[in-house]
Amino acid sequence: MSRHLASLFVLASLALSRVAYADGPFGSSGDGEATAPPAMQPSPATQPQASAAEAPGLAAATAPAPKPAPVIGVRLDGGYSRRELLSLPVVGADMGLAAGAQPYRHAAFWGSTRLFLGSTENGLSVFSFRVGGEVEAVFDRFRIGGGLHLFVVGVSRAVREETILSWGPALSASARVDVIQAEGFTLFARAAIDGGYEVYGGSTFWGPALGGGVDFDIGGGSRASLK
Repeated sequence: MSRHLASLFVLASLALSRVAYADGPFGSSGDGEATAPPAMQPSPATQPQASAAEAPGLAAATAPAPKPAPVIGVRLDGGYSRRELLSLPVVGADMGLAAGAQPYRHAAFWGSTRLFLGSTENGLSVFSFRVGGEVEAVFDRFRIGGGLHLFVVGVSRAVREETILSWGPALSASARVDVIQAEGFTLFARAAIDGGYEVYGGSTFWGPALGGGVDFDIGGGSRASLK
């Protein structure tokens, strides 16, 4: 009797354990067979993303290059000049001071002043001062320029100790060749011609000039970076 009871107890235990295994987390209550756990899928939070440090670098790589800064310069020049006033030849020195910028490889802009000091064959002292603007077309070492100015001209009479003054508009044209181009400055030769109309006497004051000068870079960018 005891042997039969023990056998029934063992069979009941096996049946209960099989039912518990089928209803467990890896089993299926529908077909009674164990199934493998579903494959683990990566969470969206674990997907590789570009770091915050890499984002500015990517934006900088695709951004357009910044525009080069213009070259800021000062120009000093002087030379021999022969002018004509009221059909009288005037011989003297022509000197200039200008400040400007070269924003493009082939163009430069200047605000300029010029002073002429000379005399006639009869001993009359003549001076002229003008102020205005100039534009230059730049082709490496060679430049061609033109300008528009306002000028004042004066003639001194030694006998009466008086100076006759007049003024008017003036135009100029120039050509320049850079002889030495160094880092930060340039030595050049220059030829120019200018002419003005003085309003009081109704005559012209004009003539050529030949000389040289120096051009200093005082700020801005580099000429090599200009477009």
